[in-house]
Formats: sequence, C-alpha cells, structure tokens
Amino acid sequence: MDPYKQIVDEWLEEAPYSALRILEKLREMGFNGGYSIVKAYVSSRKMDLNEKATVRFETMPGKQGQMDWGFFEDHLVYEDGKWKKLYCFLMILGYSRMRYHETGSH
Repeated sequence: MDPYKQIVDEWLEEAPYSALRILEKLREMGFNGGYSIVKAYVSSRKMDLNEKATVRFETMPGKQGQMDWGFFEDHLVYEDGKWKKLYCFLMILGYSRMRYHETGSH
C-alpha cells in the first residue's frame, strides 16, 4: 500500500470516495493488494480529514462575524396579490455564535 498512499490521499482530498472505489482505481494502476488494507487506510485518512474539517475558528468578542444572503428556491410568499421569492439575511457572531436573521420577500 505504501507506494499508493500519496495518490489515495489526493483522491480523498478531491472527494469522499469509498474504499471500494479507491480499490478499483488502484487496481487500474496495477495494485494487487486486498480490500481490507485499502479499507483500513481509507478509514484512517477519512478520520484525519474529518478532524481537520471540524477545527473551530476562535475570535475575540466583537472582532468577527459571518453573514450569508440568499433566497429559498422552493418557497414563495403570496403578498400584495403576487407570488414573491422569500429572502433571508443571516449573521453569526464569531465569539458568541449568536445568530441574527431577517426574512423578507421581493
């Protein structure tokens, strides 16, 4: 498995391929190892990637907030005799994780 670990790591960075799919791709490259060794390696790498993805970003109070603006594609509001899109503004403060949102139609 060692000569193939780097390419497997690259594939897992691209997408969450299953161990079976990785085995198929490796076999195309000449790998003749078994499924269990691929499964064990893929499982350990996915745990590492998940851990990396859940690292919390900490800020000081009042320093940072994240905002998002969008509309709900599947929801319309009937207002003033017309069907209108439903929009939402959302802001999350970095330190406290307090949320502020407003919805409206247009």
